[in-house]
Amino acid sequence: MADEWITLMKQLWTSEEPVDFDGCYYTVKQALLKPRPIQPYPALMNASGSPVGKASPPSISTSSLPGPSKANPASVREQMDAYRNFAFRSSGAT
Repeated sequence: MADEWITLMKQLWTSEEPVDFDGCYYTVKQALLKPRPIQPYPALMNASGSPVGKASPPSISTSSLPGPSKANPASVREQMDAYRNFAFRSSGAT
């Protein structure tokens, strides 16, 4: 659902003409956003602490904010290492 919303919003933020959008969750007809952002669109951040958040495609956000779910230092290091490894594997890097 979030990826569809972001796709719609990117169209609204960048289009000078009215937008028609018919998705699974959102439908708009002749929608126009004024004023448009100065930059193409605002920075989109993904709070990626959950497995679903980690798996979100980079195309829907400009930055990721991995958040530890436990406060003790050993756990935070473990979670950040797991996130780094996930990002490395997901990038296709070798």
